[in-house]
Parts: sequence; C-alpha cells; structure tokens
Amino acid sequence: MLFYSAVIGTFFGADQRVSWQAVGVNAFAAMLTSVLLLVPLLFGLHRPVTAQTPKWSRIEWAQQLLLHVYTRTSPEHAAPVLTTIGYINWWEGNGSKAHQFLQLALDTDAAYRLARLSDQWSAPASSQDGT
Repeated sequence: MLFYSAVIGTFFGADQRVSWQAVGVNAFAAMLTSVLLLVPLLFGLHRPVTAQTPKWSRIEWAQQLLLHVYTRTSPEHAAPVLTTIGYINWWEGNGSKAHQFLQLALDTDAAYRLARLSDQWSAPASSQDGT
C-alpha cells in the first residue's frame, strides 16, 4: 500500500512532498486498521454470542471503576461517564437510579445528546421498576 502511493505519486510527476503525504496517510490508515482488527482478539470478542447470563461481578466492578473515574473527572467531561453509569443501572433493572445518573449527566452537559436520548428511553423503565 505504501509502495503503491509512492509509485503513483512519482509516476504522475507529483510534487515529492505530496507523494510522502500520501504515504503517511496510507501508513496511518494501515496502522489504524491493524489496531481495530486486533481489538476483538485482545478482548475476547471473537467468541460466539450465547444465551448466558451476564457476569454481574464484572458489571459491578466496571460500575465501581466508572464511579472512581467520575470522582477524578472535571465537570465538563463527566457526562459520558455518568451516562455509562446510568446505562449500567438501567441494564440491571434500576430505572430510577439510571434516571438520576442521566439527569446528573444532563446537568453537567445539557448538550450531551446520548444522555438526553438515554434518559428518554429509560424513562418508561423507571416508572415500571418501582424503585
């Protein structure tokens, strides 16, 4: 791929800087593709999906980790963390707690669309779980 960019740039008589820029862009694209292909292998996502129950201890650990991250995050960057915590609570069946975290996320960043959308679809769950 890199060789191809250099040959095309040279063949058409392009400026040498343009050829090397094309090589750089292709090198970046190749590295990004390699990393994205490795992610499923590194995190074990290559296993087939089965109808197993979630490992709640891992989910609880992730929630505790996110709460720790939230305590260390500046308010302007807290909305994604709070939204994720809200989603985990919704997934566990705690709709009202999820709504509280999503409202907190919207209070920190009212323009964060994922928190707004998540709050909209979690609203019916918060009225059904009774908490």
